[in-house]
Amino acid sequence: MILALKRILLALFFIFIPTIALTQQPICQHCHETAMEQPVASLNKASSSEERGIGIQDLGELGNYIGNYGVISHYLEYLNDAMHWPAAANEETHYSFGLGLVVGVKRNVITSVIGGFAEKVDWTPKDGSRGHIFSGDVTAPPPDLTPFLAMSDNPETWPEGYYDEAGTWVSTPDERHWPGHFRIDLDPDSPTYGQEVPGEFISDRDIYAVFDDSQNNHPDGPVGIEVEQTALTYGRPYAEDALIFDFIIHNTSGRQLDSVYVGYYAVFRPDYDFEDWINIVDSNPNDDHHNPDFVYIFDKDNIETGAWESNTAPFGMIGLNVLNTPHDMGVTDFHYFNREIAPKTDEQMWPIITSNPTDPNLDLPEAIFHGNSRRVDTTDPDSVKKYYPNGAPINYYIMTGPVTLAQGETVNSSIAVIMGDAGTVPNAPDTTDLMQNMRLVQQMYARDYQGSGPPRTPHVSAAVGDKSVRLVWDAAAEKSVDVLTGARDFEGYKIYRSTDLGKTWSTPITNFFGSVIGYKPIKIFDLIDGIKGQDPAFNQSLGEDVGLQHSYIDSNLINGVEYWYCVTAYDKGNQNPDSLEQSYQSPLGRSTMQSHTVSVVPGVVAQNVKPPSFSPAIDTDGALAPIGGLCQGIVKVDIVQPDDITGDDYEITFTDSALSINGSDTSYTWGFNLDRISASTGDKTRLLDGHEFSDVSGDNLPIIDGFRLTMYNSPSGIEYMGWSKVNGDTCTFDWYTEKRTTNFQEVGEVITGYADYKIVVVDSTEATNVLLTDGVFGHVEHSHISIPIKAYDITNPEEPRDISQYMEVFDLRVQFPTSELLGPLGWDLTPGVAGYNPTPAIWWPDILAVYTDADTGKAHIWIKTQNGPADATPPSIGDEFTIRTYKPFRKEISYRFSTTPTTRAGKESIDLDEIRVVPDPYIVSNVMETSQFGKKLMFNHLPNECKIAIYTVAGDHIRTIEHLDNTGYEYWDMRSYNDQFIAYGLYVYVVSVPDGRKKVGKFLVIK
Repeated sequence: MILALKRILLALFFIFIPTIALTQQPICQHCHETAMEQPVASLNKASSSEERGIGIQDLGELGNYIGNYGVISHYLEYLNDAMHWPAAANEETHYSFGLGLVVGVKRNVITSVIGGFAEKVDWTPKDGSRGHIFSGDVTAPPPDLTPFLAMSDNPETWPEGYYDEAGTWVSTPDERHWPGHFRIDLDPDSPTYGQEVPGEFISDRDIYAVFDDSQNNHPDGPVGIEVEQTALTYGRPYAEDALIFDFIIHNTSGRQLDSVYVGYYAVFRPDYDFEDWINIVDSNPNDDHHNPDFVYIFDKDNIETGAWESNTAPFGMIGLNVLNTPHDMGVTDFHYFNREIAPKTDEQMWPIITSNPTDPNLDLPEAIFHGNSRRVDTTDPDSVKKYYPNGAPINYYIMTGPVTLAQGETVNSSIAVIMGDAGTVPNAPDTTDLMQNMRLVQQMYARDYQGSGPPRTPHVSAAVGDKSVRLVWDAAAEKSVDVLTGARDFEGYKIYRSTDLGKTWSTPITNFFGSVIGYKPIKIFDLIDGIKGQDPAFNQSLGEDVGLQHSYIDSNLINGVEYWYCVTAYDKGNQNPDSLEQSYQSPLGRSTMQSHTVSVVPGVVAQNVKPPSFSPAIDTDGALAPIGGLCQGIVKVDIVQPDDITGDDYEITFTDSALSINGSDTSYTWGFNLDRISASTGDKTRLLDGHEFSDVSGDNLPIIDGFRLTMYNSPSGIEYMGWSKVNGDTCTFDWYTEKRTTNFQEVGEVITGYADYKIVVVDSTEATNVLLTDGVFGHVEHSHISIPIKAYDITNPEEPRDISQYMEVFDLRVQFPTSELLGPLGWDLTPGVAGYNPTPAIWWPDILAVYTDADTGKAHIWIKTQNGPADATPPSIGDEFTIRTYKPFRKEISYRFSTTPTTRAGKESIDLDEIRVVPDPYIVSNVMETSQFGKKLMFNHLPNECKIAIYTVAGDHIRTIEHLDNTGYEYWDMRSYNDQFIAYGLYVYVVSVPDGRKKVGKFLVIK
C-alpha cells in the first residue's frame, strides 16, 4: 500500500539478499528462503481487495500503517511503516512483522496474521465499506490508488451518508459524516457526562474501520463476528511513543457463542539478529486482575546489528499492553515460542490460545508452554535464558477467555503498542523509558484515552506565485475546548517549511542531551494576551504577542523547488510554577494528506493566463460599495484560491440572529448571509447563514469558492455631536443623548435609525410650533409650544430635508405639575428660565425628540437638555448643532459582486522571447533535485498550451513534452523517449505554439 519505489526496494532487499550478509546468523537463512516465494502471491491477493483501505498513524514518534481486515501492523503486508520508531530512525527500523486481532470460537480461529505475508485471511472488510465506512475518494498516488480509511483529521475520507439507528443507510450527497465514535464526555458536571460528544475526537487522529469473518476460510465457515476498529494516534509529546487500538466485537451470528477467546498475535523484532528476549509484567498491580498484561520484546545484547547498524536514532524495545478485555476478565492465557515453530493452521492455533498442551495437533508443546502455569508462561530471566540462551525470534499469543457471547452481544478489547528507549549499554537494556511510557498510557486509559492536547488542527491551502507561496488557513482551532479543563486555551499558530518532503522542518530544536525535540517555525502568530517568550515547561516559543493572522506569504523562494508547509495550532500551556504543563501544538505534518500540510512548487503563471478577478471594487483593497443606503461597514473580497473561482455572482445580506458564543455564554447578534447566484441559471444557494463578522485579524472567515471575505462592522450610535457653527460667543449649552445619572428612572440613550441631523437656532419669526407632552407615561397631550429651532435631516448632505414639523418636546412638568424637582414648564434657549432644571442629578431633563418622518417608529433621536448650567453661554441665531450617527450593517443594506475565473488571452499576448530554461547550465546535482530520482530541468515563462521538442546539437530527437495547463513552467526529467538519462553536453529545444510560431534555444548539461 502506497508502494513508494524506495520502500519496495528495501522490502525486496530484506527478503531476497543472502541473510548471512545482514545478520551473520545461520538461523535467518531458513526464514528468508521460506519467504522468497511469498511476495508475488501477497501482492496479488484478491480477497475483498476492492473494499480494503489503509490508515496512516504517523503523527507521533511511533509510525504505523493499519488495514481494515484484522492486520493491525505488518511490514511485509503493507511495505510501509510497521511500528517504525522513532520518526528520525532510518527506513529499516520497523519493529513489527505481524500484529493482529484473534477471535477463537470452538477451534475456529479467526485471524489474518500468522507471520510472513498474510497466508490466512479470515478477517475481511465489511461488505460495502468503500463508500459507506470510508469514502474511497482519497487514495494513494498512482499506480497504487489504495483508498484511505476514515481518518478524523481528513473529512474527505468520510462517506457521504450514514447508517441510522435501524441500520439503514442514509445517503447525503455532498455532505460527509464521521462513521465512527466520538470522545466520551469526562466532565461530571456536564449534562452529557459519560456520553459521546458529537464532533469531538479522542486522539489527534482517529482511524475507523469495520471488518468481519464473512469470508472465514475455516471448513465450518464463518462464525458471525463483526468488529469495529478504532486506531488512536497522538502527536502530543506525552503520548508520541504509543499507539492505541480499540475493538468493539459484535456477535452477529444469530446464536449464543460459547468458549470464545479474544486476544492478539504479535511478531515483534528489535533489529534483525533474531536474538531477542521477552518479559511480561502487570501494568496495574492495584486492579482486580491477577495475571500480567504488559509484554515487551527487547534485543538481548542491546546492540543494533545488520541493516540497523547505520541507525543513529535511539534503539528501542517494544511492548504490548492489554488495556480492556471482554467481560473485564483480564489476560487469561499467554504463550510465546520461536517463530520457527509458529502455528499456521486453526488446529495448531486453538490449543495454544486455549492453553491445552495435551492437544495432539501440537508437535512440540514443550517449546510453547513455559513454566509451571498451564495458562500463563513465565518470563523471569532465568527461565528465558534456559529456553533461549542466545535469544530467539519470539512470537506470542496473549488472550482472554473463555467467554460466552449472547446473541447480539457486544464486548470490548483494546491494546496499546508502546515503545521505549533501551539505552546504549551493551547487554544491559534499560526499561526506564518504556515503563514510564506504559504508565502514561495507563493514565490515558483511565480517562477513556483522553488527555490534554493541542487545539483543533487547521485546514491549510496554498497558492503559488513567482518565487512565492501564499498560505491560508481556517480559524476553527480558536474555538477548541480542552477536554480535561473545559477551557478555551488556544494561543496561536506556528508555520513550518520543509525542503525534504516533511522529513525535517528546517532548524531543529534539541534538548540538553542533543536529541531533536522539535523545529523552529518560520513564523508565529499569537494572541496578544501576555503569554509569550520561552515556554517554561518545554523548549519551545509561546510567541511574542504579535496578534493572530490566518494567511502568510513566504517570499524569496526558488522556482521549481518543492516546498512543504505545515501550519500548527498550539495552546497556552500552564506557566504556574507549582503545576507546569507544556504548551501542546498540532503534530508536524508527515504527509500532504494531512489537513495542515501542503506541498507546493512556486513558479510563474502561463504568459497568456489572466488571473481571476471580481467586480465592482471601489478601492485597491477590494472594498465593495453598499446597496440600499449609506454604510460605514467594510466589505472586502480576497481571492486566495485562484483555481476555485467560479465565475458566479454573490450577494451579502444581514441578519440580527447570528449566534455568538463567548465561553459558556451564547447570544444573538448581527451577522451576515452569503448567497451564490449562478451566472448560468440565476439559482441562489445559501453558502453562509447568520455568520459572525471578521475578528481583529480580518482574515478569519471561511474560504468560499476560492475567496475569503473581510467583514468589519462599524459601531452604532453617535459618531459626532456638537456645535458645528457658532456666530457669536462660543455656545456652552449642554445637549446630550446618553444617560448620565444612576437614577434607574432616567431614560437611556434613544437613537433609532441611522440619520444625521442639523439643528439650527432661528429667530421668533421662524420658530417651530411643536407638541408639548410628558413623553414618558403615554404621550399625554398637553399643548403646543413655539421653539426657536429648525431641524434638518442631512443624511444626504447634498439634499438636506426640513423635518422641523416632526419635532416634539417632552417635559415631566406635564405629568407632575407641582413637583419641586422639575424646572418650569416649557423650553427655550435662555439659561435659568423656562425649561431649566436646577436638580438634573435627581430627575429627568427635558427632551427634544426629532423625527425624520411623521411615522415616529422610523428614524429619530432624543436630545436631552438642561439649557445650562445657569451661567452657560446661549447660542446665537444661526448657530448650528450637528449630530452624525454611525452607519453599521443593517437589513436594508446589501452587497453584490461578480467573479471572473481564470481566463486565457489570445495569441497576441504570447511573447516567445520570454521563454527560458533553468538552470542553465544544468549542474548535477542542482537544487531542484530532491533524490537520485529527482533530476529535472524547468522550461519557464511558457504559454498555457505549447509543445517542447528537445534535440542534440546534431539534430537527433530526444524527447517531446506537451504543456497543457495554466502554469508558466514545465519540467523535464532529463530522460529520453526510451527512458534513458541524457549525456552531458549541449542541447537544442524548440517551443511551438498552436499558431505555428516557434522559439529555438539551447541549454548545457555539465558535471
